[in-house]
Amino acid sequence: MPNGENRTYEVKYYAKVEEVIEKSSSRIGAFNKFHIWTREHVKSYLSRSSAKIWILRVYKLDTPQKLKRSNGMVYANVEKLVKLEGTPVLSDDEFNKIKNDILKTK
Repeated sequence: MPNGENRTYEVKYYAKVEEVIEKSSSRIGAFNKFHIWTREHVKSYLSRSSAKIWILRVYKLDTPQKLKRSNGMVYANVEKLVKLEGTPVLSDDEFNKIKNDILKTK
């Protein structure tokens, strides 16, 4: 298995930030059903009284890409431009329902 700068990753999906909201850090547990991280991981990022919540919409790339990463974040920075064209993973109705549930969560 290649390591370091020679490693390539198959990228099939990308996400776009649809909205950023601010909620009380003390209520972050109410959002557990909306994310994939453990409670401990989420708590480790909360050092203020409020938390920024990014609502992301995920898309499947029309053409998956084999990419090498550049310096920086492990999965965010890649060495070449990728044409971000794809199909939403969730329908508009499904996504909007989840987004509205997040916005209404206190």
